[in-house]
Amino acid sequence: MAQDRYTELSELQSLIRERIGVLEMWVRVEIESHSLSKGHHYFGFIQKNPDGEIAAKARGTLWASKSGIISAFERATGKKLETGLSIVVRARVEYHPV
Repeated sequence: MAQDRYTELSELQSLIRERIGVLEMWVRVEIESHSLSKGHHYFGFIQKNPDGEIAAKARGTLWASKSGIISAFERATGKKLETGLSIVVRARVEYHPV
């Protein structure tokens, strides 16, 4: 295969890192799943279209060092973080090549 027909993996990773960088924004999500391991919270998030079908999925992690925010949320709203709850989260997206 000729060199001009492909890109090296490291080049692809550099392009992704340059174009994405670090994104940080508020995002409305619905909790699809939630688990706890060693103090870290792992979430499955979804967005449904008007017909109720899943239009987007993502995973999120809340590190143990920040988990106090869940208690604060539950005290302030009187609601538990559970499947089906729609919330607005501060999302930070970073690309990390392996």
